[in-house]
Amino acid sequence: MPEPRQLVLFHIPQSRSITILWLLEELGQPYRIRQLDIARNEQRGAEYRQVNPAGKVPAVIDGDQVLTERGAIAVHLADRYAMGRLAPPIDDPRRGDYLRWMFYAIGVMEPLLAFAMLKIEPDAPPGALAWGEWETMIETLTAAVSKSPWLLGDQFTAADVMIASFLGWGMAVEVIPRTGPLGDYVGRATQRPSWKRTLAADGKR
Repeated sequence: MPEPRQLVLFHIPQSRSITILWLLEELGQPYRIRQLDIARNEQRGAEYRQVNPAGKVPAVIDGDQVLTERGAIAVHLADRYAMGRLAPPIDDPRRGDYLRWMFYAIGVMEPLLAFAMLKIEPDAPPGALAWGEWETMIETLTAAVSKSPWLLGDQFTAADVMIASFLGWGMAVEVIPRTGPLGDYVGRATQRPSWKRTLAADGKR
């Protein structure tokens, strides 16, 4: 494993950046939080836009690299600091499934959960939208988490951080039930010591 560089997470408490905060707690590498004040709209200010021109969190500084977008940040951090532990090696036959789930969270779950939370019904025929339909997502996820403790079997990975984080968001806004296989899966994930540390660090470090 390479020597850790300075890791800085740009974070707003109780926001989408908690996913990366959780991953950082799983990594076990030193990091610090640069908390942005959403009440002062700091994430849209000129200073932060030099870090992320999109004006949103999370963003991570890793040495001289600036990383934005949750999927990209998670892949980079897990590969650099936890290859073989939180990320299957490049030649591992599970690598394809791992990457699939990392980006399933972003490409499918995020838009569908946002529509559900806002009670928006897209006016599009079946199959017309890249992220697909709600029922298909629920069936896909339920099947995936029913076969084994984690998405890749017995090994917890950064993909579980991503998927469990999104499911937890869906449960928090009451669009996904807390019972059944999905609830059991999120329950297993949030029993990990890293999640308890994440809740303690959210907004406090």
